[in-house]
Amino acid sequence: QALEESLLASMQQAKGWSLSGNFPLMVWLELDCRLNRQDFKNAQELREILAARQLDNHLLLTISVSGLEPGGRSVS
Repeated sequence: QALEESLLASMQQAKGWSLSGNFPLMVWLELDCRLNRQDFKNAQELREILAARQLDNHLLLTISVSGLEPGGRSVS
């Protein structure tokens, strides 16, 4: 769990968002979309990729944006 939290924090810092959820699905997305090589301007571009593949389901994947909780709520 500590390693996962560290990786998510690193992703937030580097990209401004992090992606977590179903591991096999995330591996498939990486192989199919090369997410690590894409330079998204914001998390909305990632959401569009997920929507195009009918994967924009919070039960499968969660996008967290810097300063926001999952679901887009502001962090106090």
